Amino acid sequence: MRSPKVKFLTIFTFCIFITKMSFASNSCSNEAGTMFRIEPNLIKAIALVESNLKKDSIGKNRDKNNNIKSLDY
Repeated sequence: MRSPKVKFLTIFTFCIFITKMSFASNSCSNEAGTMFRIEPNLIKAIALVESNLKKDSIGKNRDKNNNIKSLDY
């Protein structure tokens, strides 16, 4: 069984790690918003809907026959 001090330090470290990750994401959307003159919250909302904020996600827009669905191409 872990001592209360070790348990506290583990939880504290985890909380700091999570907080740092959210600040990094926030900083990125703020920089992009400033660069492209777009509201940073709009960029976050689009990223949340499109990729659920996963940085390694890849969108595929194809049907069963492997044809591109979008008419934009």
